Amino acid sequence: MEKSASVISAAMASTQLRRRLSGLIPLLLILSVAVVPPRRMALAKEDDHSLNKQILFRSLRRARSAIMHGLAIPSLQASIPCKQQLEAIQKLVGDMEARIEAHDWEGAKQAVLEAIRSNEESACWMDLTRDSDEIDFSFLASELEKHLLATQNELDIITAQTIDFDELERSPWILAYNITAESISADSSTLSETELNRNGCPESLVDGSKCQYSTCGRDYGLVSCAIGFAKGVVGGLHGIPYLVTSDADNALNPSPGTLRYAVNLARGNGAGVWITFARSMIIKLQDMLWVQSHTTIDGRGKNITITGRNVVLGGVQDVIIHNIQISNIKGSDTLHIFAGSKKVWVDHVTSFNGELGLASVLQGSTDVTISNCNLQNYNFNMLLGASDADFEDRSLRVTVYRNWFRDSMQRMPHCRWGICHVANNLYTNWGYYAIGGRANARVRSESNVFMPSKRVKEITPWFPSKPATFDMSARIESRNDVLLNGATFHQFLSASSDVSPPYPSGSSPPIMSTSSLPSLVEKCSGALFAGNLIQCQQA
Repeated sequence: MEKSASVISAAMASTQLRRRLSGLIPLLLILSVAVVPPRRMALAKEDDHSLNKQILFRSLRRARSAIMHGLAIPSLQASIPCKQQLEAIQKLVGDMEARIEAHDWEGAKQAVLEAIRSNEESACWMDLTRDSDEIDFSFLASELEKHLLATQNELDIITAQTIDFDELERSPWILAYNITAESISADSSTLSETELNRNGCPESLVDGSKCQYSTCGRDYGLVSCAIGFAKGVVGGLHGIPYLVTSDADNALNPSPGTLRYAVNLARGNGAGVWITFARSMIIKLQDMLWVQSHTTIDGRGKNITITGRNVVLGGVQDVIIHNIQISNIKGSDTLHIFAGSKKVWVDHVTSFNGELGLASVLQGSTDVTISNCNLQNYNFNMLLGASDADFEDRSLRVTVYRNWFRDSMQRMPHCRWGICHVANNLYTNWGYYAIGGRANARVRSESNVFMPSKRVKEITPWFPSKPATFDMSARIESRNDVLLNGATFHQFLSASSDVSPPYPSGSSPPIMSTSSLPSLVEKCSGALFAGNLIQCQQA
């Protein structure tokens, strides 16, 4: 209990420091825009009011979401002072929204300052955390405080005399404190280059394994870390935030606070949902979990395990699944992406014991990146294109990057029809073959490290007695791969093959030296939390 109180005290001290620093924002903005060419100046006049309101309403939606999560928890409802405090802050948020709608920026500033002061002066969150064994109320307090501070800072920016939104968006100082001024597009699948400073997060260009734990990759900055064919994915960036507080699952009538309830929110909200977790938990699914378009499942900082049934993406777009474990799935693969799904990023996922395999990308799905995952299965691993008759998979484009394929029989991956870039992966102890292809697949195997067992050395399937009957139409190019312990390529490999992944500008993943690859992948692949997160950050 003393530990929880100390955590909250430290968080409050950090918040006080941030508030003092936030007072410097108007001065920093004025100094920064003074050196910007006049053509890029943007005055906070009537033309900017629509953008200003969109920015502010997004922060307030997130603050309101934290309040609603708190009010929905029975132990908080039973605490009359806490309930009254949150309801008072909720009323202030409503007052802010009304004043912003009327362009009363100064009135809105007074309301947000009162809300911040009310939240800081109450001991409510500390008392509830001390009395609860399950809910980390300090997390909700931090979320509420963060979005109220963001609203205050954005109001300070709006009321400054001159604003250069382009310069503001590129400022590392502003990004470090979650202060953003990006435009909110009605089409969540469209993201401008400046909107999330996509090229301004150097970690995504240098180290594709650690970007999401850097300053510019934290929180919603995660989208700037996407690489490969999925780069540009926004997930639930423009949607509502949702905090999962319960490990329960009811497929027919999902309860508020559960993962299934959170995922279903994206169905009725065109902008989507960004899902985080209040604590570590094991979620045993009663039925398949159908993920909707514009969804982010963000398990950073927690140990989140999904078991029982698989996670399914059917005909959706803009999905991020990050830092979770999916294991022990009956009757199917662990992660099933099909029916023309596109712009999907699966990152830092640990997956094992899928009855029909692990990850599958099928039936016209494309622009998918599977990266930094720890993938282990007794038989099938990853299938990219399910059938020789699925001609729609000619559009398939998948980046398979910095994963650890371990102790599996085959399909790491197996590719049909489309383009598969398999780069910087670690392969250990496969039982039949590692990489396969057929039906005119084009596969570039680049800078991977292959460490076979004593028994099986072949990287691709090899049938020396049946060359005339086996599909030889696939092209697999090996470029700078490291073959250890007698590993060898045979079938499909041609010295003249040149399978160049058609990446848009700036989307190609950074290729690291194979000399340091095994150590990094072993420490940084899969879901990271607690000790293994520290090991990865130090790698």
